Amino acid sequence: MKNGHRTSEDPYLYFKLQSIEDEVVLVEQSQSEQMMLDGCPFDLEWLDSKKDEWQPVNYDQDFKFRLKSGKKKFG
Repeated sequence: MKNGHRTSEDPYLYFKLQSIEDEVVLVEQSQSEQMMLDGCPFDLEWLDSKKDEWQPVNYDQDFKFRLKSGKKKFG
């Protein structure tokens, strides 16, 4: 989940991960809003820089994510 610049045509929100009081939270940059990562209602994608494409992921633990296919971890 890469922080990026949004345009009016961009249908996605971009977050950065942060640890606050021992909890992993998503921080949306443009609005400075925070959301707990555990139980997040959004579909999450991670930018695979080697393939230059977004991959659907699930949160695992401790800033680690797993591809929805279960094949690989990121983080």
